[in-house]
Amino acid sequence: MNRSNRFLPLLSFIALLLGAPVSNAQDALRGKALYLNTNGAPLSCGNAACHGVDPTRNMNDVLKGANRASDILDAIRGEPQMNFLSAYVTNQNALDIAAYLANPNVSAVPAITVAPTSVTFAATYVGSTSAITALTVSNSGTGNLVLSTLSLSGTNAAEFRVETSSTCRAGSTLAAGASCRVNLTFRPTTTGAKSSKLTFAHNAAGATSSVPLTGSASLPPMPAITVSPAAITFPATTAGSASAVYSVTVANTGTAA
Repeated sequence: MNRSNRFLPLLSFIALLLGAPVSNAQDALRGKALYLNTNGAPLSCGNAACHGVDPTRNMNDVLKGANRASDILDAIRGEPQMNFLSAYVTNQNALDIAAYLANPNVSAVPAITVAPTSVTFAATYVGSTSAITALTVSNSGTGNLVLSTLSLSGTNAAEFRVETSSTCRAGSTLAAGASCRVNLTFRPTTTGAKSSKLTFAHNAAGATSSVPLTGSASLPPMPAITVSPAAITFPATTAGSASAVYSVTVANTGTAA
């Protein structure tokens, strides 16, 4: 096959990117990768002799294939010169390539998801540490998510703590689909309702994400003794005889034995 004939199957493939738009789930970013390297096929749409790496230039009317995956697959099945693509272009591949042609300026962007969105610690005694509550930070986007800082702030920030066992740290980078964990504890030093917030600075939309933290603290159980009466004065008593009986009551008015 001479050089011009080598590219004929792919040119026919792109020329037949016509038909009804598809409505299935599509990934334009993945379609971009497939356009440039069609899942390992000998030729790709992005070849300079076909349509080039930049579909916005619309070389050979490539943008006619926008959102038309069904015709991509029909062409692969129906054109003998394109049958070799059957081993490389699945239904999902065709959907994604069609989506990319409809959105050729797509780019990889991170997206942050934090769960749960707030934390309320169980009531904790002053001077003790609560059980760990974990937050999960996920990158639900398509580009790398960079966590530049993690910080506690608010009225009682000093009474909440990010534990060293956390896998999310300042400077952490999460690839698309990856996640990390923040382990939090509550360590009250005084009684009452407490509040703080954990803030992440990142490179996703909004630049920061915050999670409110709350807890309440009380004094630990303690015994308390009362003795009644506080003093007894016996009346004058004849030697060799016994006075009347007097009782002393000892009570625990505290919260522990």
